[in-house]
Amino acid sequence: MIVDSETMEYEDAEPERMRASGSAGIQAAQTVAGKGVGAVVTGNLGSNAVRTLTAAGIEMVTGAT
Repeated sequence: MIVDSETMEYEDAEPERMRASGSAGIQAAQTVAGKGVGAVVTGNLGSNAVRTLTAAGIEMVTGAT
């Protein structure tokens, strides 16, 4: 889910095609980077997603439940 923290508007950020893919973390990271996201809050991130998000300058917060 992508949430605009100023307006609280949101959208689904995980299309069905990404749920079934073995590279879902990379695809999700590329998707949010393309939408100008500033931070990702999640339970966990794989190493490929971390590399992609780091390269895009996106802050990562893990441990969410």
